[in-house]
Amino acid sequence: MSDSSPVAPAARVPDPARVGQHGLEMVTALARSVSVETAATGKRVVAVVALA
Repeated sequence: MSDSSPVAPAARVPDPARVGQHGLEMVTALARSVSVETAATGKRVVAVVALA
C-alpha cells in the first residue's frame, strides 16, 4: 500500500469498542512482517504474508 502522506502508521492499543482504525492491527496479526519505506511522494507499507 502506498499513499502521499509521509507519516508512518502507528499501531494503537487494541480496543474492541473502537469503531474503525483496526487495519494495522489486523495486518500485523496476519503478516510475517510489516515495514514502512519512505518514498519520494509519501510512504509505502509492505506486508509479507505466507501463501501456503
